[in-house]
Amino acid sequence: MERIYNQNKSRFINLYGNVKFEKLYNKVNESNAIIKLTGFTATSGLPPTAIDFIISANTIPYVMSRFSVGASIMASLIELKIWNETVNRYRQLVSEQRLTIIAEQIAARWI
Repeated sequence: MERIYNQNKSRFINLYGNVKFEKLYNKVNESNAIIKLTGFTATSGLPPTAIDFIISANTIPYVMSRFSVGASIMASLIELKIWNETVNRYRQLVSEQRLTIIAEQIAARWI
């Protein structure tokens, strides 16, 4: 998962710059969307799917206002990373292999 995250992070930074990446990361990290996504896992015990991350990221006003597939995909991957660090590391709902599959499914939408 980290490899795919880092590849897409580099791509995003090459296209839009590090300042925009940092702003996007902060907007995602401080969003109600990531709170809802982690809360869903806490209450249901079910891990989100790639589609769940994509839908969630696209509810963040900053992401919606960019009208950019790149911003949407990167925001989804940021959510996956945050979810893994804050929920999955402790609850171990999905393996590293499954995280990689989810990241691939998200990244595949960025053509």
